[in-house]
Amino acid sequence: MEIICFFEDELCKNLEPLTLTRPADDLRCGILTMSEKWSLTLDIGIITRNLKDHRKEVYKTELPDEAHSFLWVNPRVLPDQHISSNILLLNSGEYLVSDELVIAAKVPPETHFKWIENKPVFSSLKKLHVNRSPERFSNLWDLISMNGSEIVHDINRLGNLEPIGENSHFTITGEHGVLSDENVEIEPGVVFITNDGPIVLQDNSKIMANSVIRGPSVICRGSTVKTGAKIYKNTTIGPVCKVGGEIDNCIFHSYANKAHDGFTGNSIFGQWTNLGADTNTSNMKNNYSKIAITDFHTAEKTDTDRQFFGTVLGDHSKTAINTMLNTGSICGVSSNILSSGFPPNHIRSFTWISDKNKTTYTFEKAVETMKIMMARRNVALTDNYIEMMKAIFESEN
Repeated sequence: MEIICFFEDELCKNLEPLTLTRPADDLRCGILTMSEKWSLTLDIGIITRNLKDHRKEVYKTELPDEAHSFLWVNPRVLPDQHISSNILLLNSGEYLVSDELVIAAKVPPETHFKWIENKPVFSSLKKLHVNRSPERFSNLWDLISMNGSEIVHDINRLGNLEPIGENSHFTITGEHGVLSDENVEIEPGVVFITNDGPIVLQDNSKIMANSVIRGPSVICRGSTVKTGAKIYKNTTIGPVCKVGGEIDNCIFHSYANKAHDGFTGNSIFGQWTNLGADTNTSNMKNNYSKIAITDFHTAEKTDTDRQFFGTVLGDHSKTAINTMLNTGSICGVSSNILSSGFPPNHIRSFTWISDKNKTTYTFEKAVETMKIMMARRNVALTDNYIEMMKAIFESEN
């Protein structure tokens, strides 16, 4: 039995604040998370991770005794047929690289557990090179840029989606069509426009009346698109979300809400985030120049080389009604933005931003809010999850 072990290299730091609360393989791009993509591509159902920090217990995996080898995989690399075939050809004691990028390694259990306790030493293995550089993401904005193409690739990885036919209650235009799981509800007046790519509706999703969705886009399982929503291409609405208003080239991780009017563009929203009514994200500067952000890890200015880039909102962060978020806004975990003007575009975790001041969110109150919100979706707030959040709180306060 082979098992995938995801490891994080130095560039995974660039993915904060999203990776403060999840490993890099749990990031969603397209329809699937990175771990789901690799599991389907390599046909390996059991995964584990090399985590030594505050996330370890939340994402811990119980491993079977019969494991005979481990494939260590870099979750920043997007799987394709060429890369995956090279990985599957690895012998134990070999690792795969592209220039200086370590893609994957195959090791026996004794090496795996030694590396878990210490750190991976890929140089101790036999090095193999791939003759084509793989697609990979190194920054948050890469996820946004690749989202549309990954929706198409994930359709092929899943392979079990069926096209829906014409119906007098809704309209489908374009050559790529709408693909659907079972138990999808589409109310009257919905328009699907698939000229630029397909639209995917996963199990138990609901599209309310008079919404317009352009492909490539995906509405993941259990999510609801509210009445009159306008969803543009290259957008992912993750599992169990509620969205409305105007959304363009965004990624919503699971259990995120934007249930009311307001515009969000070229943005990523973590789990359990909530955008108050008429929250708007600016995704382009008035002078049309390239956007720089404040790196969440280093607090240094970083040039994105992008003309369009909106907001990244860490897990459990929220905005009040009529909130305005500037271009390149990066907000950490469990923060509240309540100001009537533009708040800072770099907000640390567990911060309250109001017109009057900036204060620290009391940890006990933050946890109580998490518990209430998660219970509304029948998700338990575990002790390990609380300890993970406490570690984030203490590291920033």
